Amino acid sequence: MRNRQIEREDETEGRAQALQGRYWVAAYLATRARCGGAEEGSSYDEATLVTDPDIYRQLGEGAASFGALADAEAHARAMRQRLAALNQGRRPRPSHNATGMFEVRICRCPALPLSFPESPPSQG
Repeated sequence: MRNRQIEREDETEGRAQALQGRYWVAAYLATRARCGGAEEGSSYDEATLVTDPDIYRQLGEGAASFGALADAEAHARAMRQRLAALNQGRRPRPSHNATGMFEVRICRCPALPLSFPESPPSQG
């Protein structure tokens, strides 16, 4: 009887981990967006998943998922080593006519997010 209880606990823990997801590593183009009107509006950071294979070739690694955080961090480190060259000549977010900056993110979720945030913040 005790073994069945342990098996159920292991099964429940496995399902909970599956819902939390794997560790995803991918490149995103981060920009500054505006919401609301010109006078009372505000700005916020947003990032869109990079899908261009040429960008990943320049980073030397592709988007990937991992079961262990240490493996995801190692993959992200390898990608980040080439970010400076990729971002060279691009205007950073706060500047006028910014083109955005590429960045590598790690997230733990069931599926790779297409953007951050998923929707603009609400105006209060």
